[in-house]
Amino acid sequence: MSDKFSPLIEELDLLAAELTEFNQMGPHFVIFHRFHVGGTNCTPGEEVIKVSLIHRGREFPLRLSLAVLLLFNYFAEHRRLAQCARQIQSGISTDAFYTKHGANAKSGKRQTRRFSHVSIKEYVKRLRGSLAVACGEAGLKLDPDEILVSESTESNEVNYRLRISVEWIHVD
Repeated sequence: MSDKFSPLIEELDLLAAELTEFNQMGPHFVIFHRFHVGGTNCTPGEEVIKVSLIHRGREFPLRLSLAVLLLFNYFAEHRRLAQCARQIQSGISTDAFYTKHGANAKSGKRQTRRFSHVSIKEYVKRLRGSLAVACGEAGLKLDPDEILVSESTESNEVNYRLRISVEWIHVD
């Protein structure tokens, strides 16, 4: 009788392992960069061109403006450390990856954006909206507030942190 149910038991074991990993790591995202210089990893001059949610082998692109793509990339790089809007603004405005964004393109024109702490709060709302759409398309019943977490402080400040697994892919 157990032979009859072996395939079902194996499938359930796989689903249980998948769920455990998902709960520990969060959803999986891929960030695509172009204008990559061979032999390097995520260097100034590259361009963030796309972010996608990956679920069950399928890709669900997030529909993000350039500013929100940059913010997502920044959150992903610093996902282990929650930061307030002013820290994020300071980090983006001083990091060469963001100040020279897109400079490796043949045109040589940088594609930078200025961030204020107020704009970051608005971009967080837009990012959560896009996360909701992508999760819906993927059939995931996830709350965007649990993917892009807001952590309260003892003051009126809010710290943000992405709870995801992520990889970067360089395309040329």
